[in-house]
Order: sequence, then C-alpha cells, then structure tokens
Amino acid sequence: MLGGAPFWVAASTRPGEEAAVAAAHADAQRAGAPSALVIAPRHLDHLPDLEALLRTHGLASRRRSRAGRAQLAPGEVLILDTLGELPAVFSRARFAFVGGTLAPTGGHNVLEPAYAGRAVLFGPHVEKVREASSLLLECGGAQGVANAGELAQLVVEWLQDPEATAERGATALRALARHRGATERSLALVE
Repeated sequence: MLGGAPFWVAASTRPGEEAAVAAAHADAQRAGAPSALVIAPRHLDHLPDLEALLRTHGLASRRRSRAGRAQLAPGEVLILDTLGELPAVFSRARFAFVGGTLAPTGGHNVLEPAYAGRAVLFGPHVEKVREASSLLLECGGAQGVANAGELAQLVVEWLQDPEATAERGATALRALARHRGATERSLALVE
C-alpha cells in the first residue's frame, strides 16, 4: 500500500495542527518536492472534518481502512485510521512531524520515530516530552518549529535533501542507543 513514493508522516495530530500539516504538504508539492503524506490523527472522531480540510488544500486522501491495495502516490494523503501500524509506517517514512506540539497540549511521543531512525519535527509545546525533545534537539536528530510557516519550510527542505534528512534520523537513533539499558542500570543501583 505504501509503495515506492517518498512520504512523510504527521503522527498524533490534533485539530488545528492538521491545517498546518495540510498546508505544508501542499507547499511541498508546489515546491517540486513530490511526496505523499501519511497522517495519523490522535483521535478518529473528526475524520470527516479532516478529509474536508485536506480537500480545501487540493489534496486527495483516502483512509487506511478503505485503501485497498492501491499504492500511495505522490501528492496523496493516507489517513491512518487503524491501530498498531504507525511503527511500521515510521520505518519507511522520510521523517515525521509529531503532533500535540503545535496545539498547546504538551506533546506526544517524539522518540517513536527516532527509534525507527527517522528525523523528527515538533512544535513548541513539548511540556510532556521535554527531556526527550531536548535530547533529540541537542544531537541534531530533530528540529523544533514555532508555527505552521516554519513547519512548511522545513517539510520542503527535508524532502528536497533526503540524504541530510536520513543522516538526521541516523543521528537520532545513535543518540537513543546511548541511553539504552537505563532500566537495568537503575535496577542494579537499587539492588
């Protein structure tokens, strides 16, 4: 279903952020960075609104639950309305934007795409994931955006330079590897 088209992921998005994601994806198509988008909304109760929003940006979309076997094409948006597939999608994406960070909700798991070796974008609202986001920023595996305009700019840049984007993802994965085994070290200290 994902096919061979390059794509990026917008994970755990919230209403309000999805307009920024749609605008960024439309900008990328106009800038000559053809790609697909997989968007995984945090809550599925507003899918008709999301589909309407995508149409207003001139973007064709389909839901994963209704996708059939057709391959994802450049410019298209796949709405991930199924559970348990996001880790596999991260592993094939160019990079990921993590939601709950442009909307003032405190952020969602910024480490999940990094564990898949993918570079990460997120907004300024990372109160719930401050340590994780700091780790990724410090190593260069992630970049923060202040608003929708910055998100659109970086989406285009990262799609146009896949080698540098892949290196950011590899850097994020290496940084996480240095922190593996923390549970075992903590247990050893307690014992």
